[in-house]
Amino acid sequence: MKTPGEISRSQRVRNPRSARIRRSLIRRHPTGHLSDLAISLNNLGNRLSSLGRWDESVVVSKEAVDHYLALARDKPDAYLPLLARALSNHSVDLGEVGRADEGLPVVEEAVTIRRSLVRENSAAHLPGLAASLLNLAQDLGAAGRRREGLAAAEEAAGYYGGLARANPGAFGDLLSEARETEASLRPEPAAATDAASADPSP
Repeated sequence: MKTPGEISRSQRVRNPRSARIRRSLIRRHPTGHLSDLAISLNNLGNRLSSLGRWDESVVVSKEAVDHYLALARDKPDAYLPLLARALSNHSVDLGEVGRADEGLPVVEEAVTIRRSLVRENSAAHLPGLAASLLNLAQDLGAAGRRREGLAAAEEAAGYYGGLARANPGAFGDLLSEARETEASLRPEPAAATDAASADPSP
């Protein structure tokens, strides 16, 4: 799921040559162009996913994560937000190629980073946290951990509710998705469960 906290479809790289150019620059100046390469890879991964080329996207997004990890170790203030975005994107790719079990700890790491960022600057990072929480809720539900997934979905819906009140055009659809996820993870009332399991034959 891509949100206002992530790179938009219109910002995606149209030409994978950008990443190849960055790689050649890295070979000549290893420390000078790593950030540009990571950005190009993240954009390329988003472009590939928009085309449904998930097997390629998951490889590219993993490389972007690896580069942002290295960058964030040296300059966390500058690169932790970009690392969190790359982790969130990579978790989506893993789910799309049937590796949701690997994607779950990845999106959990994104949530942890974004919580710390929200404590420092809520206005800038709350949309990203809400997006990662919604991804986490859906991954937990798919893993059968519905109670934990529901808690994450409720938290995401709460954040999106506030964001949608301030900017309904940007966040209204995401609020609806969070509420739908929340409803899908909520336990059915006991009466409904009993009726569904009853023998319908006379």
